[in-house]
Amino acid sequence: MNRFFLSAAALAGLTFASAAQASTVLLNTIGADVFSTGQFAWDVNNQAYAEPNPAFQSYYALSFAANSVTTVTTVTAYLSEAFNNIPGTTNIATIGLMSTVSGVPSGTFISGDSALVSPGSGTVALSGLNWSIDGTSTYWLAITVGLGNEFGWQTSSALSGNMAFGDDVSWSISAAPLPAAFIAGTEPEVGTGVPEPASMALLGSALLGLGVLRRRKTS
Repeated sequence: MNRFFLSAAALAGLTFASAAQASTVLLNTIGADVFSTGQFAWDVNNQAYAEPNPAFQSYYALSFAANSVTTVTTVTAYLSEAFNNIPGTTNIATIGLMSTVSGVPSGTFISGDSALVSPGSGTVALSGLNWSIDGTSTYWLAITVGLGNEFGWQTSSALSGNMAFGDDVSWSISAAPLPAAFIAGTEPEVGTGVPEPASMALLGSALLGLGVLRRRKTS
C-alpha cells in the first residue's frame, strides 16, 4: 500500500513545459488619444518631384527596446488624410522597422519588415505581422511616403520625448511631441509542451512502482 501512495505521488508531481507565448507592449504613445484631424501632426512628405532636394522629404521614427521580444505582431499609427500631388499615383505610406546605426535609424527598412498601407480614415492598424527582431537591440518604427505624397502623423497629446526625423541623406534626434503609435509583440516560446527530463525520470519511477504493486497483488 505504501508503494502505491508513493507511485501516485510521483505521478502527481509530473510537470510539463509551457508552450504559451506572452504578448508584450513595446511602445504606446497613443494612450487615451483618439484620431482627430484637429490634433497637431508631423508632416510626412516626399515632394522631391517638384524640388529635387532632400529637404523636401521628411521622415519620422520612434525608437523602442526589444525587451526580449523576438516578433512584432501589431502596429497602430494615427495618420491624417493623405494629399496626392502627382495625378495617377496612389497615396501610400510605408510603415516598418529600421535598425539603429550610431544612435539614429539606419535609413533602410529591415528586409521584409515593411508594409504598404493607404491611410484612408486616419487610423492605420496592422495586425498578424511577423516582423522578426533579435530581442536585445533598439529598433525604430519609421514611416515614409511615396513620391508626391504627403500626410500628417498625429502626435500624442500627453507625451514628449526624443524622436528621429530625417530625409534621404541623414537623420537627427530632437525632443518634441511624440508621434502617436502602438507596437506589440511576442516573446519566444517557452518549452514545447513535452515532459521535462526530470519529469520523465519521475514518471518512469512511478510506473515501475505501480508494476511492482500489481505483481504482488496477483501473486
